[in-house]
Amino acid sequence: MTGELILEKARETMKLVYPQEEAHQLSPGWLGKFKLRHGTRSFRRFGESGSIDIQDMVKKLEAIREKIDSFPKKDVFNMDETGLFYRLQADHSLATKQLEGKKQDKERLTIVICCNEDGSEKIPLWIIGKYAKPRCFKNINMTGLDCHYRSNKRALMTSVIFKEYIRWFDKKMHGRKVLSVINNCPAHPKNIEGLQNIDLFFLPPNMTSKIQPCDAGIIRDFKMHYRRRLYRHILEGYELGQSDPSKIGCYQFCSSGLEC
Repeated sequence: MTGELILEKARETMKLVYPQEEAHQLSPGWLGKFKLRHGTRSFRRFGESGSIDIQDMVKKLEAIREKIDSFPKKDVFNMDETGLFYRLQADHSLATKQLEGKKQDKERLTIVICCNEDGSEKIPLWIIGKYAKPRCFKNINMTGLDCHYRSNKRALMTSVIFKEYIRWFDKKMHGRKVLSVINNCPAHPKNIEGLQNIDLFFLPPNMTSKIQPCDAGIIRDFKMHYRRRLYRHILEGYELGQSDPSKIGCYQFCSSGLEC
């Protein structure tokens, strides 16, 4: 729905109500008052939550809560992936004149985020990129990074990487019994043998946009913190006289110390 459609419909209605009068000129000021009077403003659609059957979701939530409540909050973890265009900058900025647009760098990484229910434990990030050995990792000790780097041609989560991640997480939880809540997708195989410390619990399909904990603000906050650090890095680069400080590599991202 747009303002133009509202004005067009209002003119048609005025013709029906007052057929003898000349066409009414409805101004943008009239539209602004109309929206204010009826509490109407512009909203952006996010995600796919509008496609979910709410009644079916409410029924399944009972079983989900029952499963989660059987573990202490510190032992309930949620793992999710998100795409990050780590070089992409905002298309608006404070300036003294109109800025010219530039071709944006849309190189993508997949970030695997995992934390527990009470927020007391944040698992190191896993980063999935396109290249097995990016140039920025030359002469870098990969084991000394604050995260774990993996790669495939599309920089996406695969069943092979997922199994490796789950087995790594299982070893990390040695001596504990924890619940790992995971969304249901083809890249997340359900049958992984040899797990001793974690219990995998897959959310119902097509409902994760409403009930996935990491989608309730954790991923958004992570990206906001990253953007803040990116802009600070770019500003510091300009102050040091670098020609293009926005051209960062995977190493700068992986060594930034960000947590979910």
